[in-house]
Amino acid sequence: MNDGGLSRLVGETQRLSGLIDEAVSALAEASRNVAHAEHAYRKGKAAAWATTPTDRLAAWRAADVDAATADLRLARDLADAARWTAAEALRSRRAQLDALRSVLSVTRSEMELAR
Repeated sequence: MNDGGLSRLVGETQRLSGLIDEAVSALAEASRNVAHAEHAYRKGKAAAWATTPTDRLAAWRAADVDAATADLRLARDLADAARWTAAEALRSRRAQLDALRSVLSVTRSEMELAR
């Protein structure tokens, strides 16, 4: 491989490193969103339990609480799915970078042997 090919590999390594930095930031943001959504859900659930009539069976009260907090639970679940997706994207970028580093290492070794 010539120096131009090596330069392209190094450039791709830098590009992937930048994408990893972005993925780390996205994962951090998604994690914060999950925490906020979980907080809102738990707070809403506690408030719903506090206002549910006590003269009903526990199963009916639980159903009332679930109905009252369904939107909060959905928001929490969607935030969790976004965090999982961000984590998978980060893992994928790291795997790509690891593979590229392996190719780069082999290429450098081949170039040294060719000298």
